[in-house]
Amino acid sequence: MQPLPAIINHLLSQHGWARDKLMAHAGKSVRVDAMPLAITLLVSASGEVEAIPDPGKTDVAFKLSLAQLPLMLVDPERALKSVHLTGDAEFAQTLGTLMRELRWDAEEDLSRLIGDVPAHRAMQGARAFSAWGRDAAQRLAGNSAAFLVDEEPMLVRQRMVEQFADEVAAARDACARLEKHIELLEARKKAASGR
Repeated sequence: MQPLPAIINHLLSQHGWARDKLMAHAGKSVRVDAMPLAITLLVSASGEVEAIPDPGKTDVAFKLSLAQLPLMLVDPERALKSVHLTGDAEFAQTLGTLMRELRWDAEEDLSRLIGDVPAHRAMQGARAFSAWGRDAAQRLAGNSAAFLVDEEPMLVRQRMVEQFADEVAAARDACARLEKHIELLEARKKAASGR
């Protein structure tokens, strides 16, 4: 069995609702084209997928860049914005729903190897580590920005840019009023000297 169908079928086995959705499209095929990689999958009567030789015409063609494949695992909603789906609209909509909503239940798989309690604790630790990593990255970004703005001024706060723009606009308006006032004085001087 090729890796992609095996991964998809494993996800489907963890989510019965997803297999049920695919069963309604049994016998249909989808061509996944992430140049230079391409595979054609056929939906079986059991709601699983299997790789088949390219039949030439498929029910749905699914095109994305190879760079988008990792993003499909991390942020499928964002990745789907750059995916091009053509063909059977209902089948394509089902595939889009599955791509957005299917998530790997790592804890379930880990529990088969080490037991329920250790798997639960390991996943709690992994989630805590992941949250710590996100928090650390946010703090680093905030501290770096503060350093570049306050300590070693290479960046400017938006409030300061807006204040500068307001001051420039006020100076421009004052110059325009001064020009008008000078023109008025010159006009009066010409009028007075012309009498």
